[in-house]
Amino acid sequence: MQLRRSLPLRRPSMTFIPLSPSKDPSHYQLTTTDARFYYIRSIFHDFQDDKCHSILSNIVPAMGKGSAILIDEKIFPDFNVNWKMSQIDISMMACFASIERTEAMWGALLDSVGLKVVRKYLYQPEFYDGVLVVERK
Repeated sequence: MQLRRSLPLRRPSMTFIPLSPSKDPSHYQLTTTDARFYYIRSIFHDFQDDKCHSILSNIVPAMGKGSAILIDEKIFPDFNVNWKMSQIDISMMACFASIERTEAMWGALLDSVGLKVVRKYLYQPEFYDGVLVVERK
């Protein structure tokens, strides 16, 4: 406890915004501006493009120079998706009305709100799990 009191107070380096399943995430307004990164994981596959457009449109005004959005989702190739992942995509669509996006679909969605992909990291290539590093155009 003494050590904690002796350390200077610092601005928190992370702010978590919990999402309520009962609230539409496209209505969230960000209070944190000019953050270096805005990290979003497993959110966009639950929504169609119009809702994703709204969510991203709420983040873009909060971004400062040097800000980036880290989108951690499945990133399917435009062609030749393996059969197991195709089955998962079809199951997601049938059970939850959700969608896994291809690289081209991500590009079109991000372009519609003035964003661009500057880097793509696949951390589980066999499952197409990856992070898109996205910045303003």
